[in-house]
Amino acid sequence: MTVPVKGEPLLSALVTVGDRRMHPRFPAIAEQLGLFPGRTDAQQRTTWSYEVLKAHQHWRHRR
Repeated sequence: MTVPVKGEPLLSALVTVGDRRMHPRFPAIAEQLGLFPGRTDAQQRTTWSYEVLKAHQHWRHRR
């Protein structure tokens, strides 16, 4: 596992299941990186959504 550069989004957030939902492994990855140990499902989904948004914004204008 690669630790993201400070301020950069987790690219693993972009890996989803069939209908664009958070992949079941994302909480474990994020927890290993210290993003949300012991959070509720709703908090995990919010964190995931934020990481997806950050990834899209970060890479939007790069070619």
